[in-house]
Amino acid sequence: MLQIINQYLNIPGYGPCKYYKNTRMSPNFFKKSVDIGKGNPKKIASELKKGRTVGIDCSGLVCNILNTIQPIKAIIKVPPSTTLSRKIIFNFRPIENINVPVLINPINASKVKNNMAYKIWDLIHFGSEHIILIYKIRKNTLHYVQSSDIDKKVVKGNILITSKNKDLRFQNWSDDRFKKRFKNTPSSAVVRLSRLRV
Repeated sequence: MLQIINQYLNIPGYGPCKYYKNTRMSPNFFKKSVDIGKGNPKKIASELKKGRTVGIDCSGLVCNILNTIQPIKAIIKVPPSTTLSRKIIFNFRPIENINVPVLINPINASKVKNNMAYKIWDLIHFGSEHIILIYKIRKNTLHYVQSSDIDKKVVKGNILITSKNKDLRFQNWSDDRFKKRFKNTPSSAVVRLSRLRV
């Protein structure tokens, strides 16, 4: 799984994969994954060689990484309110039809309430707009990866836990822009995927 992270961070000949803003989450059945910000590094590299401008959105990055650990369909289910047509499409093309609200929906994830209970592959979300993935924990430091809508590319960062009794709003982020964003988004939280087996 660390290999795919490195692949997104260094597309041969292009550097970090660019950020893709998925402005409309309509059921995606015919569009190629790489055309809607959901492609894997190999597909993205192939399209870049053709001179096309493609990238990865934040949920697409998370899903493709998790898919190397466990099939994404075994981890993520569509919410009960999902229409029948979307459920059918999801069955054939899950990654292409997962966004932040689906990832953090209670059917898929639960909030991590204990500040010192964070685990690898927990998700840090900023409401329903953005999400990042914890991929490594060393001592008191959380290492994360994201397709950054600010930097417009895939980047890594870290959060040093300096106060065990406070949540991430009060910890030492390597990127203060996302610390501020986490603090200023009331529904921000850390969640754990219920069906992920690691």
